Amino acid sequence: MEYYAYMRTLKTVETTLDIIEALQELDGAGVSELASHLDLSKGGVYNHLATLHEREYLVKDGAEYRLSHRFFNLGHTVKHRTDLYNIAKPELEHLAEFTGGHAGLIIEEFGKAIYLHREIGNQGVSEEFSARRLEGSDHLHVSSCGKAILAHLPLEYVEWIVETHGLPAKTPDTITDVDSLLVELVEIREQGYAISDEEAVQGIRAIGVPILDTDDNVLGAIAVSRPKSQLPDELAYGLLPQLVIEAANIIEVNLVTQNPSQVIRY
Repeated sequence: MEYYAYMRTLKTVETTLDIIEALQELDGAGVSELASHLDLSKGGVYNHLATLHEREYLVKDGAEYRLSHRFFNLGHTVKHRTDLYNIAKPELEHLAEFTGGHAGLIIEEFGKAIYLHREIGNQGVSEEFSARRLEGSDHLHVSSCGKAILAHLPLEYVEWIVETHGLPAKTPDTITDVDSLLVELVEIREQGYAISDEEAVQGIRAIGVPILDTDDNVLGAIAVSRPKSQLPDELAYGLLPQLVIEAANIIEVNLVTQNPSQVIRY
């Protein structure tokens, strides 16, 4: 089943987006570097860069172009207009403070995980790790939040995600076999939470719980992560999942209270 039927697109727009994404990946670049990186002509790249610079989407430092903070403003607007973010944020703050760990929120778009927010407790993972996890999108199967979301998506959509994005390994412990993933998703759905045991980052354990609407559609997921040395089995499989489940339940109730007719999937 095709979940996203791609219609006819404009090549010039595709090229502009390729340039924007390349600038993000390269953390800034000049015309020659971008042309080589994207296998495009220097003249064509320059014209796109000049247009983006004129519209204030790029800043120029000597011969190098970088993404401007206009993208931050756009993303900030999108995030703060999202009910799930606004309602989940105080619960993530409480989780981070109470558990001492990293409390995060992700949503799914186009079969990928979008890291929407995070809070850091006094025993959480490093700020560098947190910032890295919030850059762009990521594969769903590597994280506890991602697996919690996958467990509540239709099977045919999960199959489409795997076929489209694959199951690349982030660490030696990442699930890369589709049958093993499907078995674990059944277990996650039954127990109500997912565990990422050094599957996204070595040395890090995380507990993820889905956020569901009144029709059991998955809206996103929250998680708490800590170094594995600080999260033994009795906590990872006992108290911590219950704390995250309770926080997820509060978020779900508040979403329904804010929109009694129905919670719309983001």
